[in-house]
Amino acid sequence: GAKVKLVGGDVGRGEKEEWIDRIILAPAERSVVEVSYLEAGDFSILNKGQKIGSVKVLPSEKKVRDSFEELRTNSEDYKSIRGQMNSWFRKAPDKKLRATIEMQGMGGMSGMMGHTETADLSDPESGIEWEDTMQMMNQMSTDKNVTWKLVDEITGKANDAIDDWVFKKGDLVKVEIYNDPESAHPMQHPIHFHGQRFVVLSRNGEANENFQWKDTALVRPGERVALLVEMSNPGVWLAHCHIAEHMHAGMMFAFEVKK
Repeated sequence: GAKVKLVGGDVGRGEKEEWIDRIILAPAERSVVEVSYLEAGDFSILNKGQKIGSVKVLPSEKKVRDSFEELRTNSEDYKSIRGQMNSWFRKAPDKKLRATIEMQGMGGMSGMMGHTETADLSDPESGIEWEDTMQMMNQMSTDKNVTWKLVDEITGKANDAIDDWVFKKGDLVKVEIYNDPESAHPMQHPIHFHGQRFVVLSRNGEANENFQWKDTALVRPGERVALLVEMSNPGVWLAHCHIAEHMHAGMMFAFEVKK
């Protein structure tokens, strides 16, 4: 019963605020919304139709509706990147990652799974829920027989074998992530970079028209997502899938930002 405006998330304001009816959040993703209620009362917060919380709205004499109706812009936050967007869009990636999976000793289940589970790649909200679609497979899977992988497509190294991602403070690095739909179990992966921030430049070759500083991006099966990562925080950091089981089963590596 509320009107909802998306104003920001992860680590920054949105370039352009926008009206939304609902929002998809991957593990580690954050969104900042402003919500307006016309009437007092008790209202539910829903996740896939199920109540997960409630909001109690009290009567008020304050009139803030006019200011709420304004969709603000924060173009100054992204001026330097937007001004060179054509160059960044055309630039070849500095780094390329592929998300995939390797299975061992699953009694033939891994081969069957690739044929019985498919994602609707025409639907940007489609994905495969590991628990929901193959509970038997999930119960059989451990970090001993399943390895979730981030593969550096330039070097061929994967996960913690990736040892040459070294940058200098101030570098802007274009990272392309491809979620292989032909893997044995294509699934959505929220990819998180510790200590830094980035904007999503494009998804499947379509330029992003509304930037937001983020540290986590959901990469759906079959998607090719280009990020522009600002290496601003010196140290040794992790990049990983933020689904805990995937990270525990190998899907992470370290990168360094030098002073």
